[in-house]
Amino acid sequence: MRLAEIRTLFDYDAWATDRILAGAARLTPEQFAAAPSAAMPGVRQILAHTLMAQMLWRGRFETGTSNIGVGPDDFPDVAALRRRWAEERRAMRAHLDTLADDDLDRPVRLSGGARRRRRRGGTSCSS
Repeated sequence: MRLAEIRTLFDYDAWATDRILAGAARLTPEQFAAAPSAAMPGVRQILAHTLMAQMLWRGRFETGTSNIGVGPDDFPDVAALRRRWAEERRAMRAHLDTLADDDLDRPVRLSGGARRRRRRGGTSCSS
C-alpha cells in the first residue's frame, strides 16, 4: 500500500465518521450514553473506543508508545467527540505529511515490551 492510497482511505474514514457522528447527534443524551445491555457497549463507548484506537495507533507509529491519556469518560457528548476527532485528524494528517512511500515499508518498534513490529503499510511481522 502506498501513501496516496492511505490518504484516500483516511479521507474515506473521515467522511464515514462524520456521517456516523451526525447520526449520533440526533440521539437524546440518554440514548447516546446508555448501553443497550450489560453485555453490549453503548454508542458513546463505541465511538470513544474507535477514536481512542486511532489515537493509539498514531501514537505508536510516531513514538512507539501506547499512552493516549484519555478514556471514554472524556467524551460525554457528540460535541466532545467531534472536537477531539478533528484534533486527531489534524495530527494524523501532519504525521502522514512527514512520510514517504519508502517509510511505509519500515517496521515500527512498539515500546513497553511489545514483541511485534508493525509496518505502516498495514502488515505485521515478528521481531
